[in-house]
Amino acid sequence: CRCCRSRRSQGKQMKETQIKYAAYSASTKKLVSYKIRHEDKDGKKTKNPYWKPHLSGVLTKDLELYGAREIHGAATVVIVEGEHIVGDLAKLGITAVSPFYQSPSNESLADLLGVDTVVVWADKDKAGADKADAITDAILAVGHPNVRRVLWPDAPPKGDARDAIRLGVDVHKLIADAIVVDRPKAAQ
Repeated sequence: CRCCRSRRSQGKQMKETQIKYAAYSASTKKLVSYKIRHEDKDGKKTKNPYWKPHLSGVLTKDLELYGAREIHGAATVVIVEGEHIVGDLAKLGITAVSPFYQSPSNESLADLLGVDTVVVWADKDKAGADKADAITDAILAVGHPNVRRVLWPDAPPKGDARDAIRLGVDVHKLIADAIVVDRPKAAQ
């Protein structure tokens, strides 16, 4: 493909995979678009994702959480940063979702209200912590009573759930040991 021909690493061609993630409207539940992600052979993003077709007036905050169609009946759902991690965790029997936007709308979060426990797993960097704080606040704001955060102090810089899996970390234990997030006093 053109993108492989244009990417060269020390004279060798890099293999790149294109992955399509279906995006549905949270209100109508209809397919709106696909988020396209390009990854190298190690699963790292090679260029910024894009939408195809364009969202045509639907805001990313109003999209259903990626993976939300799989959460019914789950006692615990893990929220991660990145659609690609949802599939990695599913292979381990862990139900996960990922927002297409940092602060999804209340309608996008509604499916989580039927789940006993919501666990937020942040990437280990400032941007990841900020996104996790925003999604945690949003879940608490819609009234979820049991929100937790994964603590992984030994995570590499920018480390996420995919890295934990690759490193052989017991992700089930990290999720089970996630700390409770207290509701802000102003919201009580």
